[in-house]
Amino acid sequence: MALREWPGCERSGIGAYDTAAGSYPYEFDYRSGTGGALSLADGIRPLYSLALTSAVSATVGQPASLTVQALDETGAPIAQLPITVTVGGAASQSSLTGTTDSTGKAIVHYASSLAGVALLQASAVVNGLPVVSNQTTITWTVSAAPSVTVSGEQMLYLPNRGTYTATVTDPNAPTGGAISVV
Repeated sequence: MALREWPGCERSGIGAYDTAAGSYPYEFDYRSGTGGALSLADGIRPLYSLALTSAVSATVGQPASLTVQALDETGAPIAQLPITVTVGGAASQSSLTGTTDSTGKAIVHYASSLAGVALLQASAVVNGLPVVSNQTTITWTVSAAPSVTVSGEQMLYLPNRGTYTATVTDPNAPTGGAISVV
């Protein structure tokens, strides 16, 4: 087994060791001999990739949709791939599961029972290789119910009329926003 150097990299120590023809997962270790910043040429793509997207915030008890996109090294979708989304933080669950469709997407729904920040990351195994996604977060907030306060005459003797004022407060409405009472 000898180092096979790539064209233009002779005597640099940059190359690959291989024992037979084939396709190999690889690790690229690089050390600059110039003392400057390390850099690699653009165009080195991962063998497989997972991208996880979700809403930034959600209401406790309501499901949030998480989307996982699975792509191969050419950028083509990977269909029928079982994926796992690990949830940590608020209302931690061990895992959620799904399977990608023909477009390489899987949609998983998650509802937290507690307020706080949940940390999410997707993972899968493609051709025996573990693949992990980016990490993302969802901030879970509690939705408080509107309240009604009534003030007025405590005692009313019929046939007299009474005067009452009802105040409706909605903690989720924007400040100064109109509140409809039916």
